[in-house]
Amino acid sequence: MRSLMGLPSLLLVVVASADRIVLECHTSVNRADGNLTIELYPEWAPLGVERAIALAEDGFFSNLPFFRAIPHFLIQFGIQLDAAKQRHWQHQGNIKDDPSQGIPFTEGVVSFAGYSKDSRSTHLFITLGEQRGLGSRPWEVAIGKVVRGIDVVHGIYTGYGDQVQQGRLQRSDAVQYVADNFPKLDKFEACEVRRNTPSTAGGAALEAAVPQEGAPLGEEGGRQGAVETEKGEERGE
Repeated sequence: MRSLMGLPSLLLVVVASADRIVLECHTSVNRADGNLTIELYPEWAPLGVERAIALAEDGFFSNLPFFRAIPHFLIQFGIQLDAAKQRHWQHQGNIKDDPSQGIPFTEGVVSFAGYSKDSRSTHLFITLGEQRGLGSRPWEVAIGKVVRGIDVVHGIYTGYGDQVQQGRLQRSDAVQYVADNFPKLDKFEACEVRRNTPSTAGGAALEAAVPQEGAPLGEEGGRQGAVETEKGEERGE
C-alpha cells in the first residue's frame, strides 16, 4: 500500500515540474496573426531537440522558406537562402539518430527529415493530419508538436507541392529563383526560443505520445511514405 499511496504524489511532482522549451515563431501566412508555437520535448528526442534549439538560437529559422508543402501530408523546411549560414550548418555535420519512443505522427508533430542512418541536419517537417506511414525510419523521430497556431500551419501555401528544386535553393541566385518561380512560397520570418515555459499543450502532448489502436508505426497510410532529403542537396550540389 505504501507504494500505491506514494504513486499519486510522484505523478503530481512529474506533471508540476514539466516545464517546457518552446519555439515562438512568426510566419508570412496571412491567417490569424501568422504566429505558431512549437513545443519541444527532450524526453522524446534529446539530440534532435538540442539541434533544433541551436538552429533557432543561431537565427537559422529567419526568412526560412517552406519549400515543400503537400496537402494532407506535411510542410517541410530547413534550407537557408543565406548561403553563408547554410554552409555553416553543413559544416556542423549531421547528428546521430535518437532512439524512437514510439510517438505516433499525429496532427502537428515536428520531426527531422533525413535520407539514411544518422543523417539529420537542418531539414524538419510538420505533419498535416495523422501520418501512419511515418515513423519506421531511424531519422523519423518526433521532437515536438505545434501546440498553438495549427490553423496557421494549414494556411501555408501548398500550391507548389514539391516542385521547388532543393539544390537550387543553395545557389547564389536562390532568392531570385524563388521570387521568379514561387512568389507565393510562405516562410518562417523568425523563431525565438523560450525556456522554462509552462506547458501550453495540456493533454495534447500526452495524447500524441500514446500510439493509436490499430495504427502501428511504419504502416503505409496511403501514398505517402518516408520524408527524405536529397543527398546532393545536403552536399550543396
